[in-house]
Amino acid sequence: MDDQLLREFLAEADERIESLFADVERLRRVHVADGRARRELVARIFRHVHTLKGSAATLPQLAPLVGLAHEFENLLDAVRGGRAPLTEAAVDACEDATNALSLALARAARGDAAIETPHAVLEQLRHHAAAATVAPASSTRKETPHAGARPAPRDLPAEIERDLSAVERRHLTESVREGAEALVLAASFDLATLDDGFGRFTNALGECGEIISTFPGDPATAADAAPDEITFRILYTTTCPRAELETRLAPFGAQIAWPGDDSASGDAAVNNAGVNDAGVNDATVNDAGVSDATVNSAFAPNDESLDESGDAGGSHETDGARPPVFVRVPLHELDELVTATHELFTDTLAVLEQTHATNVSAGAHASQTPEAARARRLREDFGALEERVMALRMQPLLPVLERAARAARIAARAAGKEIELEVAGGEVRVDRSLAEWIGEPLLHLLRNAIDHGIETAEERHAAGKPTRGRVRLEVGAEGSRVRVRVADDGRGVDAERVARVAAAEGLLAEGAAVSEEHALRLIFRPGFSTAGRVSDVSGRGVGLDVVEHALERAGGDLRVRTARGEGTTFELRVPLTLALVPVVVVRANGHAYAFDATHVVAPAYLEVDDIADRDTPQATALWHGQRLPLVSLRSMLEGTTTPVRFEGGHLPVCVVRRERDGADAWQKESNAPEQFAIAVDKIEGGREALVRSLGRHATRWRGVGGAFAERDGTVALMLDLPALLRQYIEAQSQRA
Repeated sequence: MDDQLLREFLAEADERIESLFADVERLRRVHVADGRARRELVARIFRHVHTLKGSAATLPQLAPLVGLAHEFENLLDAVRGGRAPLTEAAVDACEDATNALSLALARAARGDAAIETPHAVLEQLRHHAAAATVAPASSTRKETPHAGARPAPRDLPAEIERDLSAVERRHLTESVREGAEALVLAASFDLATLDDGFGRFTNALGECGEIISTFPGDPATAADAAPDEITFRILYTTTCPRAELETRLAPFGAQIAWPGDDSASGDAAVNNAGVNDAGVNDATVNDAGVSDATVNSAFAPNDESLDESGDAGGSHETDGARPPVFVRVPLHELDELVTATHELFTDTLAVLEQTHATNVSAGAHASQTPEAARARRLREDFGALEERVMALRMQPLLPVLERAARAARIAARAAGKEIELEVAGGEVRVDRSLAEWIGEPLLHLLRNAIDHGIETAEERHAAGKPTRGRVRLEVGAEGSRVRVRVADDGRGVDAERVARVAAAEGLLAEGAAVSEEHALRLIFRPGFSTAGRVSDVSGRGVGLDVVEHALERAGGDLRVRTARGEGTTFELRVPLTLALVPVVVVRANGHAYAFDATHVVAPAYLEVDDIADRDTPQATALWHGQRLPLVSLRSMLEGTTTPVRFEGGHLPVCVVRRERDGADAWQKESNAPEQFAIAVDKIEGGREALVRSLGRHATRWRGVGGAFAERDGTVALMLDLPALLRQYIEAQSQRA
């Protein structure tokens, strides 16, 4: 197989799958009603699937994907042609098929030798595509004509009526029934600017109507057309007043070539349109489920006109007219650009500071000189440039969260459970590699929450809970780290059940008592599972083990909290691969370290009288009238209880706040002080640092979350202050 061809296909397919997922979700919101939005969504989903099938057909390894896409096409074409109803179950089948396509692409990207055929999904698609025998009353769509419905058009120009496909005939009939007027428009475009001109024209038409079909060549105007022009006739439906439509047509030199037939009767119109009682044209349909008549002309309007709500509006550019708006750049090249920009910024800043010092030593009032004003502008411009360059390698996490949420809903259906899924934090931006990494652990945590956490509807009712379980997926950014939480309101981790399963597997002595903490550690052991059976969702004991190993590779950590009968919360804390972070740089034991500035309340210098019990691990510092625990940074890093040494003069400390989670504060930390004074050897001050993750190497150093280069070329370590404080609090609690 041509590996380059496969890579190119996968890169394009990844974007198309995301669009496909989004369109299926929009279709779920509008599928119960007739209308332009519904028709355009079905057409656009059809084109996504058709394009995937055509591209995959050139790669023999992807034959199962081609077969799946073919059956998906058949269902969509049956819906477009009115041969099958678009029910909620049919939309579920579309979502399952999209998910199966996504999984097949993921396996191909991993280099799996064979891609399994998803037989269950194929059967679903075939079942819904063959629903033509279902009575119209069983459809979820309302067939009652619109209050302002017009009779379907009769006496269409013969050459247009003859070339309409079954799908186009149905769209025409539905649009007119909904109150739109059918017209034929004529327009000519210069060949040299055809893409741009035709795209702007269809944009204008799409703002107040629907293009049913486009026919190159207008016999009425072809003789008068210039040699370098091409003419079109467009079958168009609109609710726009005639005067407004003519105003829209004027800039393009277009005109109404056929004004419709207001005298047509409904019954005759439907018959003349060639549509039978079921709304299906009698034209021959081939074995792919597509009419032999032309379904889409070369200049069919692009359905990107749907906005986020699934309604019509926005851009109406054609597929051919839209210029490329993305450029693929290797991530390492962006990283090099980020690094070069940051180095240029720091070098320029050093020169500016040196100039400032020279001016001050010469007696000048540096803040009032032209050089000072230029220096301020340079700082601002460099800061803005650095942020923009960083943003180039970042992407919002929303697509990852939506993909995980879709998989969770599919898993819930497979498990026969009803869930209410909440998603928050999709606007958080991370680099693409981290976004891809987060996807797999997140999927395992959601499946675990659904299969192990959420009870059945009967169990929840007996426990006095709503029958629909709640799962919340939340993402937040904290300096150089991303926090991902999966919380459910299910049964919680049953320590006694975990103990029984562990004893049965020989991990514990029979009858041994297990604490909550011990139970939470056991569920992460490879192969451990409390599931009574192996299902499509879980039961093989690999989910949480995968999460823990993935975290180790990424240099992150995992926290778990559970309450019997109330639910469980899993929290992943993962370092960003690269981040611009405001930091406070300090020195301790001869090394440079940095705190995330968002955790630092203020630097301070203590007098000897401000410290109580200074030669003990229980030392406290008086700061602004408060007594704060005083701990040395060196002892925190080493995990010791070494007392703070006060050697005269002033003791430099950073007053820091511990991480709080609001209403979801971790119970074991809830009684700990809010602020601490951390003693250091020297405080060098605040700055903005380009922090890089240490990945799996971070586990070698206690409480280290990343590193960055100092201005003198030395390396400073970025500390994970929340983790260090949590470890300190737990150690103090155990000693007490």
